[in-house]
Amino acid sequence: MLGTGASLSFTVTGKTTVKLVYRSETENQAFVQFVTDYGQVLFYSPYSANDVVSFPTPPSKLGCKFSKGVFEGTDPEATEEAIWGRIEAEERLITVKPSYTDDTTTYTVTVAYEGADGRAAKTFSGLPVGTNRIFTAPAIDGYVFQCWKDAAGTVLGYDADYFMKITGDMTLTAVYGDEAVEARPVIATVLSTTTEGSIHKISAIATRTVPEGYTLAEQGMLYGINLGDVDAESFVFGTTGVLRFISSDLSANGVFTLHNKVSSDDLVLYYRAYMVLINDATGNEETVYSGIVSGSYGSINS
Repeated sequence: MLGTGASLSFTVTGKTTVKLVYRSETENQAFVQFVTDYGQVLFYSPYSANDVVSFPTPPSKLGCKFSKGVFEGTDPEATEEAIWGRIEAEERLITVKPSYTDDTTTYTVTVAYEGADGRAAKTFSGLPVGTNRIFTAPAIDGYVFQCWKDAAGTVLGYDADYFMKITGDMTLTAVYGDEAVEARPVIATVLSTTTEGSIHKISAIATRTVPEGYTLAEQGMLYGINLGDVDAESFVFGTTGVLRFISSDLSANGVFTLHNKVSSDDLVLYYRAYMVLINDATGNEETVYSGIVSGSYGSINS
């Protein structure tokens, strides 16, 4: 669902089909939509008073714990009885949004320095989960900053200012050398978990950095279930069993999170973030992928 208004505005990133949905006017019936904190529609349906209302799986938000569903602009809980009351009051469009409490979990990020002799690592502790943070590689006499890497040696970005969302304990390494290196678009993916009561979810968090000279046309996440020995050649657009989730955010630097509910703690999900970019100098389209990450709810938490 893209919207409920008579007019619609969106960015076209490829072949798109838009369907207009109409319904007949029915007395004592309302259109009920459940949306995320960001305005994405999760589920919608017409209901009459005393109908059994289907409530969707509570939407996750990194750094927060789901508390209850509320009517837009209010705080009381949007229970089935409360929805019936609004229908009887002749409301025709009822919007239910999530309400959250803060997650008090904190993590530690250690910033190390490679290629800069004698530079001691710095530790940043007490960082709340889900918060945004920028780490800046300092200018060091006699050395040139080259890039940021994670603990596995994967390049995360080429700008001295690295933007990330806190999702767990992590080591970042600022790499220095004798000369600068070419800045390239980079997207990296890590996995985390979310628990909403008895509901378990795997969260894939993709952090992207797009340097000057490139325009982001599309970004999102590829994912699949129990794919086995999948590799970089097969885990791409159009492969059978690989699903594609497109984000609406086209900012050059940012974080995109995809939450998936799992039916079993042993179910293995596979993820690979991607970006479709336009090279401003050549006008050519380029696709950049992250590495492939996978895990089950149980293995990620072990």
